[in-house]
Amino acid sequence: MISALALAHALTRIGVEVCIASPPGPLIDRLEAGIHHVPIPAPLPSLHTWRATRAIHYLLEREEFNIVHTQEHLSTVASWVPCWKHRVPLVATTAGGPIPQYFIPSVDAMVVYSRELYSALSARRRWQVDNLKLIEARIDCELYAGVCPQFSLPILNVGLVSRFSADRIRGVLVALEALANLAGKGVCSVVVGGAGPEKKIVEAQVARLADGLPEGALIYLGEIRDFPSFLVDISIFLGCGRTLLEAMSAGIPSALIGVRGFGGVLTPTSANLMAEYNFSGRHGEPNYQSKEIETAITKLTLNRALLHQLSHFSRGFVKRRYDAQLSAVKLLELYKEIVDKGWSPKNRGLFLGGMSFDYVCGRTWRKARHRLFCCNSNEPLGRAGH
Repeated sequence: MISALALAHALTRIGVEVCIASPPGPLIDRLEAGIHHVPIPAPLPSLHTWRATRAIHYLLEREEFNIVHTQEHLSTVASWVPCWKHRVPLVATTAGGPIPQYFIPSVDAMVVYSRELYSALSARRRWQVDNLKLIEARIDCELYAGVCPQFSLPILNVGLVSRFSADRIRGVLVALEALANLAGKGVCSVVVGGAGPEKKIVEAQVARLADGLPEGALIYLGEIRDFPSFLVDISIFLGCGRTLLEAMSAGIPSALIGVRGFGGVLTPTSANLMAEYNFSGRHGEPNYQSKEIETAITKLTLNRALLHQLSHFSRGFVKRRYDAQLSAVKLLELYKEIVDKGWSPKNRGLFLGGMSFDYVCGRTWRKARHRLFCCNSNEPLGRAGH
């Protein structure tokens, strides 16, 4: 839901009235003033999806919406039939991994975040390739504008935050081992955060590695719900995906720990290649060498001038390419184009069904007055790094 919130806030700032529909949860507290929230059931990957479908149907029946924009696949499934019945164009965003959903519903436009996913979906959805749109921007840069990296501390703080899933856990454990060695040498202190299916493995690893280290040299905070506040005391960041981009938006020099282990430090040379694969780590060969991580972090801690250079680069890189305000402008143009064409089943194709997660985001306007309908999942953050 984090991307949908960033989009809703960005659209609000350009004069669009916003309404978000989602299951109740902690992220709703982040809504800016003027954004209305409508609680609906979570679209679980089962027959219970009909509850979310029914809620969306009643919402579209009560209010006049010109566009519904969904975030991730299951929300698209839940919204497809109500949108068809009420003749409301449907736009979907998918930000998943390298393997596209084979049974994703046909929509008026599909937005993707990375060139990797764009290429994969282009190959799988040849009948709808004209409806694919690549819009990378999704970070609320304004949220991190006030964060200033701490490079003057005698011992720098290194943050490691990730979603602890099966495809990332090996890289996370190797990184923990490397950072614990550095903490034992007094090179840095380490703060670990995140959640996911393999959370207990990470907790056990942190407890084992922290035994024998100075107090506070290696700590685990669990799930991070206020990421800007977490970054205030961080000097170097390790992570992947969206979480990595948010740290870079705060001007924090960052290194990639993804699905293939250590991907390297983000520099002007490496950032564009990593971006092609949504900062997932799929851009290179597997690398699970803890010594390489130690060497890279040590080099950064010993060169404060380099840290300042990477900080300036990181903030500017995200601002130029991933600021949600850029996405808001492009999406507003896309919405108007779709509405101008008018609703037609030819724009949609067949309903194919399928499974996924996360929730719905949409948009509407009446005459000159713009109004947005957003519906999205409200799961705990966990800093999944999507």
